[in-house]
Amino acid sequence: MKLYDEFEDRHDDFEILAFHDAKVKDVADLEEKIETLKRDVWGRDLPFPVLIDRTGETLRKFGISSFPTIIVIGPDGNVVKWGGEHTVREYLMETDRLVARLRRKLNKARTSRKLDKAIEEVIAEGGERAAFALRRFGEKKARKKYIPKVLDALNELGGEYAISFFAGHRGLGSKSKKIRLAAAKALKEHCQNKHLSLLINKINAEEDPDVKEVLSEAAKAVSGRH
Repeated sequence: MKLYDEFEDRHDDFEILAFHDAKVKDVADLEEKIETLKRDVWGRDLPFPVLIDRTGETLRKFGISSFPTIIVIGPDGNVVKWGGEHTVREYLMETDRLVARLRRKLNKARTSRKLDKAIEEVIAEGGERAAFALRRFGEKKARKKYIPKVLDALNELGGEYAISFFAGHRGLGSKSKKIRLAAAKALKEHCQNKHLSLLINKINAEEDPDVKEVLSEAAKAVSGRH
């Protein structure tokens, strides 16, 4: 439901359909089975339909053999993406009109001054869509010399997309110690307790003692956060 609510402005572009397995034979049976979940987990009715696949034909058609299984199905009925909620969110971000506009703005900036202006406009937009656009620009289009600008902008925006960039191949995966150090400091500022395993993995992979020290400080800091 969080995903459905998060992309409320995109409901004309996509719909979530939930399927129960063939153990449920009718609507009354379905409502009885999900009543506890509505009361104890969801806190409300689902904002999207739960369909009953009495014969199991739909599940077989899409190769679903376990629950939960999340797939993205295109308008033509073919599977576009397999994966979890993260995969669906990434797909919705990739196809988002605002994200596309922000990415075009960044991609067209051919000079440092124009890029500064484009980044300023993206930051002014704010939110996860802006961070996603910056992350994608940094991962795919930004020249090496502009990575520090992307790091600084994402450090200002924060959020999960910023963290994934800091920890990615153009952040901690960079050959430049300066960039890795900046990424480590950004992770120290933005990571929470749920990112502790990520930090530990990065500490173990890092060879430079200065970067490793910052990451270790980040791990100690987040272990006390809730």
